[in-house]
Amino acid sequence: MRETVRTLVGQRGRFEIADGRVTMEAADPAPSLRVRQPEHPPLGESESVAALALTGDDVSARIELTTADAEELVDALGEVLDR
Repeated sequence: MRETVRTLVGQRGRFEIADGRVTMEAADPAPSLRVRQPEHPPLGESESVAALALTGDDVSARIELTTADAEELVDALGEVLDR
């Protein structure tokens, strides 16, 4: 069972933080999700190799990914596709 920590509801959508995970539902028009890479390669393991950028009317979020974060995301998406 998921434990909801915080839910925010606004005119443009709904944001929920549950079990340390963020979920978002946006109203029309739907925001864009893009994968961005830094201009230069990272110098160390703790630096970002990519970022997920969510942008739209009155909404914006950015999540920086280290190599370990990106590998974990790829593994999680692989599990979803294998179902």
